Formats: sequence, structure tokens, C-alpha cells
Amino acid sequence: AEPFAQFVVDVAIGGHLGALLSRDGVKVSLIARGAHLKAMRENGLKLILEDSEFTAHPRVTDDPAALGPQDYVVVSLKSHQAPDAVEAMQPLLGPDSTVVTAMNGMPWWYFYKLQGAHENYQIQAVDPGAKQWNGIGAERAIGCITYVASEVIAPGVVKANGQGRYFIGEPDGSESERCRRYRDMVAAAGVDVKLRTDLRSDIWVKIMGNAAYNPISALTMADMGMDHGSMADMNHGAMKNMDHGNSKKMDHGKMDHGKMSDGKMDHSKMGHGNASQKKMAKMDHSMMKGMDHSKMMQKSDPFYAAGSGLMPKAAPGKKFLSYKDLKAQRPLYKHRKATREIELRLTGNMERYIWSINGKKYQDEEEIRLQYGERVRFKFVNETMMSHPMHLHGMWSILDNGSGKWNPIKHVVSVAPGTTVYTETEVDAPGQWAFHCHLSYHARSGMFRRVVVEGGPKTTEAGLSGPSMASAQ
Repeated sequence: AEPFAQFVVDVAIGGHLGALLSRDGVKVSLIARGAHLKAMRENGLKLILEDSEFTAHPRVTDDPAALGPQDYVVVSLKSHQAPDAVEAMQPLLGPDSTVVTAMNGMPWWYFYKLQGAHENYQIQAVDPGAKQWNGIGAERAIGCITYVASEVIAPGVVKANGQGRYFIGEPDGSESERCRRYRDMVAAAGVDVKLRTDLRSDIWVKIMGNAAYNPISALTMADMGMDHGSMADMNHGAMKNMDHGNSKKMDHGKMDHGKMSDGKMDHSKMGHGNASQKKMAKMDHSMMKGMDHSKMMQKSDPFYAAGSGLMPKAAPGKKFLSYKDLKAQRPLYKHRKATREIELRLTGNMERYIWSINGKKYQDEEEIRLQYGERVRFKFVNETMMSHPMHLHGMWSILDNGSGKWNPIKHVVSVAPGTTVYTETEVDAPGQWAFHCHLSYHARSGMFRRVVVEGGPKTTEAGLSGPSMASAQ
């Protein structure tokens, strides 16, 4: 049994591998925090596979210093989290430690020992300030590409679609003793692992797969409906002209990276390493609940959040138009006071791209019930960092921009980040109606409500048809 540290936070990919290795007798240590740490300390780490499940009992801690130097340290963090973890990893690294980078995307060591003009070039967009390059050392790194779909379904419980498939390899393409040792240890635990001599080609296959499938999954709200390891079965030999070190067809050393090597293309200037962006991505926007953004708005335009930098700037002598400039040509309804107000907080998790209203998904919330003939005031509080065009089917939205009876009538009302917007609706259409964000990513994924108008003349209901819900176009 080999000393083996697993540096993980999300416990998904890392927990999957850690549980399998621990069951096979490898001395595994998991570094976690919060609820996951507590659950694993009390109950062990449970792994649920397609046809079986088991509980492993690896050592767990939130203090790397308690473990000391390890033979292998597997980093399965998100790429943007890894640089900030380097300092905490130092107690795990000894002179002979190997760091296995099991992360999606372009690895920070990509140009290490890559023959050509840009050998050892450090990618600032991936590794701002070269924290990993200097703090871990490229000589310690071996690459790892994972093909396994795993998720944390409860603290200390990981569900996966199988044993998984891994590709590993040295940056220089050699079949080193440390790679063979790692391969044999992981394979003995039941994982299909391949030692590759051209891992950079495999990295590009994974990146192309992510680029192709991720938008489709987001648009359709569905997974790929396939064995997630099947991409690993692709004929990588078809990429033989992509020899990243020596091929004339694609020699990185001959590519015009001059803009990169002379400092003129510092990716850190693009904001990829900006701490504020990291904080914004990790922000749980539900923590902003209850904030009345109307108290924070600029006097010049209430439909853009003060200090957000999102307000359009017109050319000299010109003026941009916004909602505050709109007025109805003639009132569609008699101006009167609303009978009641309904608050709709537009919520979500930007990092995971999950959306909701009042913190609840469509299937977890009851419909909004309105009475025919009443006038309802809707208060939209956007607690996310993107705009949401809200659309109520079947009835008009009267946008309150301070024009009183001349307030404009809208089909769709766009609510900018960090703002509070009010609309009023004359409830004059009986039936069931869709109320949702008009971005197709969001509708059925959660930012959606069914509106039921009760009373009024008997008429054919439109917009929705029972629980199955018709299209929300």
C-alpha cells in the first residue's frame, strides 16, 4: 500500500477515485472541508456505481500539514481554484512527490518540455502569476484526463456512472516509472487507465468534446444519453498529424506565439486571474435575498445598477434610450392602484448555471394564482449577475418607469443585474399561462412559473396544457 494524498474540495472526481483506491488497500487521504468532511469522518465515503455501492474509510482531514509528504497528490479541483490551493499543498510535497493534474481544460504545464521556440512558456490565463508552475514545479506534474460522470448527491456520498476511464502521461511523452506505478495502482482498483505518449492530443480531444457537447446540454437541459467514457474510444490515431512537439503539420514551436513570449499578450490582463471574478463566480446569489436594489440605483437611470459599469455610454452629443424614456402613446387600461404585490426574486448560481425564482425550481414551486379582474403589481429583484428578460404569456406587462398613466406596455421586460423593476398586470385573460425568463437556457431549468387565472368568462385556456406544459416560446 502506497501513501497517497487526494487534494479535493468538491469530492466528485476525487471522491470516486479515492473510494476505489481505498477499497483496494491503498493508503488514501482525502482533503475536504465543511459538510463533506464531517460526513466522511462520521460515516465514511460512500460510492454509488451503476450496479453496486460500497463505503470506504480513507483518512480525511482539512489540514494538509497533518499528512506530510505523499507519493502521489491528485489535484481534482476546478482549474480556477487550483492556483489558490498551491500554498496549502506545500506540506504534501516532498522531493519525490508526483502531482497528478486531473482537471479539465488546458493544463498549466502544457508547454513544459515541449520542443520549440516556446518550450516552458507559462500560460498566465490558466496559472496567474505562475503559482502552480513555481509552487508545485512542472517537473512534478503528470497529466491525467478523466472520463467518468460523477456527482456529489449528499455530503460524503458520490454517485458515478461506472469505474471510469483515465488517460495519463508525462509532459515529455516518456513512459516513466512513476507513470507506470500510478497506472498499475489505479488499474488494480478497477479503473480502466491508459498510459499515453502523446497526452496533448488527448487533451485536445477532451476540450473539443466539451466545446461541442456542453452548449447542447445547456440548451436541451439533457445529458448526452451515452457512456461518458465513450469519447475515450475515439480513434486518436486519426490525429496523428497533431504531433505537438515534432510534427511539421502542427509544430507549436513554429506557431506564431511571438506575441505571447515577448509579454505583449499577457493573459492575466484579460481578467482570467482576477480575484473579483473568482469571487463572483463562487458567489451564492441566494445570499443577496431581501435586498431592495431600488435603494442602490443611480438617479440617472433606475434600470441599471449603480456602479455596475453596465450602463450604455452614448457618443458625444448623443443619447442612449432606455426604459425610462418610454411612454405609452395612449393608455391601454385605466390607471388605478394595484390590488396586491407579488415579489419574484430572480435567483441562481452562476458557477453551476442553475436558475430559479425565489430560490426554487419550477417543479418545486406552486403556480401563481391570480383572480380575473384584479390588477397585480410584480416586483422583480434580480439577485444574479446577468440580465433576465421576463415574459408573462397571455397578458400585458405595464412597466412602471414613473410615467403614471403613461407607463409603457411591454410583452417582455428585461431586468438588469442588481436591479429591482416593477410591472403591473391587468388580469383579463382566464386560463393557464407561462411566466418565465425568455432565455431558453433558463426556462425549464427553473426560472419558470405557471400562472393560473381564476374566474372570468368561460373561454378556451391557452398558453399551457396541464402538467406536461407546452412550449414556452
